[in-house]
Amino acid sequence: MEIKKVAPSIRKLIGIINYEFELDLLEKTRKRPHTEARMILSKILTDRYKYGRSRIADLLDMNHATVVYYLQQIPFLLKHEKPLSDKYETIVNKYQDIDDPIWDLTEAELKTLAFTLRNENKNLNLELNHQKNKIEIFEKHKELIEYLEENNVKNATQLLIKYIERCIL
Repeated sequence: MEIKKVAPSIRKLIGIINYEFELDLLEKTRKRPHTEARMILSKILTDRYKYGRSRIADLLDMNHATVVYYLQQIPFLLKHEKPLSDKYETIVNKYQDIDDPIWDLTEAELKTLAFTLRNENKNLNLELNHQKNKIEIFEKHKELIEYLEENNVKNATQLLIKYIERCIL
């Protein structure tokens, strides 16, 4: 079934639900996973967007009485079926981040982003290790710094830091 004219955010919501359930919720079937996916869509559209039953029914190409049934059943199912409740929470959490541009990226763009982030992570780890080395050397010379400061050697800490940095670099 094809999505009728809806806002991009609703298309994204449907995409998130389809992804989490690993199905097409608009497919004409009464299989339980499809029904549960449509129930979750109905609940979110009602709670967040104040969609009426007829509007949801029109979107899903079904009778409004089915949507009424979905909205009556979903609270009980969410309360008593942990896997469904977990999926619902995951969908809601992902949907709250809907403004995140990652949802609009293609697979190729996601791969490029992943490689870029991997490189940035590598660079940050190198910098972190460099800073850890500085701290180690500083800790080794801590007693010397304290001694110099106790004996009022001007700029003792700054001089020692410059010396340590020259040793590291």
